[in-house]
Amino acid sequence: MSLPPQINPESLELDPSAIQRVDILRSTAAHVVCRVVGGQGRFILKWFNSPGSIELQTYALLERCGVETLPAHKRAGQAILLEDLESSLAWRLASEADMEQPATGAAVAAWYRQLHRAGREALGDPQRPAAFLAGWVDLVTQPALEKAGAVFGFQHQRGWIAALEQLEWLRAAYLSQPQTFNYNDFAAENLALSKSMPLRAVVFDYDCFALGAAYSDWRNVTYSLRGAAKASFQAAFGPVSEKERLLDEPLSLLHGLVVASQRKVTSKWADPLVGAVIAGELEKSILLAKRFFEQGGMEAGEELR
Repeated sequence: MSLPPQINPESLELDPSAIQRVDILRSTAAHVVCRVVGGQGRFILKWFNSPGSIELQTYALLERCGVETLPAHKRAGQAILLEDLESSLAWRLASEADMEQPATGAAVAAWYRQLHRAGREALGDPQRPAAFLAGWVDLVTQPALEKAGAVFGFQHQRGWIAALEQLEWLRAAYLSQPQTFNYNDFAAENLALSKSMPLRAVVFDYDCFALGAAYSDWRNVTYSLRGAAKASFQAAFGPVSEKERLLDEPLSLLHGLVVASQRKVTSKWADPLVGAVIAGELEKSILLAKRFFEQGGMEAGEELR
C-alpha cells in the first residue's frame, strides 16, 4: 500500500522509492495515522487536514519550551514523522503492568512537573507562544450544560440546577488559580517509557491538550495509575492546591458530561458521572467549594469534608 495522495513523502525527507510498506492505522476526514516502513527505518506518520491542528502546534510548542516528547524526525506543513515505539531503540509503549510500578509513577511525575513549569513560563511570555490553546473549562458553558441536562434528563436534579446557577462563579474562581498546560488524556496507550535507566516517561498524542490548573492533570493521572505507581507519583509530584481540587471536582464532572452529551453514542465511562449527579455528589462538591471560598479560601479545607 502506498501513502495516501494528500501526503507528500519528500516534504518529510522520505524517499518514495525506498518505502516498502505503508500500514494505515487510523483514517478519518480530519487525520490519517500510518506506519511507514522502508530503507530509512520505521516511522509513525500523522497527517492532519489543517496545519493549525492542536497536535501539530503542541509538538512545536513543547519543543520550543524544552519539554521532552516522542522524537519528531520531521515536521512539514500538515504532517509529522514520529518515532515508532514498536521498533524504537530508546522507547517502548507502556503496559498495564507498568501502571502499578513505582518507577513509572516517579517518571510520570517528573514529566508533568516539567510540563507544568513550562506552561507557567509560556503563559507569562509576552510573545504568547501558547495563544492557540484554550482552557478545558471553556467547553463548560451554559448552553452546553443545558444540552447535556436534556440528554441525561437532569433538568429537575438539584445538583444540575445548582451547577447552572453557580457556573459563572465556578469558572471564574477556577481561572483565577495559576494556569498552565494540561494534558488531559493520560492512559497507558498514551505513555512511552525509556528502555534505559533511570526510567523516563513521555506522554504523547496531544489532541486533548489545553490550559488549566496543575491539579486537573494530577486528578487525571491518579485515576489511571494504581497501587505503588500512584503512591510514587503523588510523592514525587508534591503537594497539590486545595483550592484547585475543590473547583476541579465539580467542573471536571460537568466537563465529562458535556463531552459525553456531544457523542452520537453515550460512552460507558459517563455512567459514574451520571451517577454522581443523581446521588447528590455534584451538588455537594459545589457547596463545599462555595463554603471554602466564603470562609477565606485558606489551603486547609479538610474540616469541610
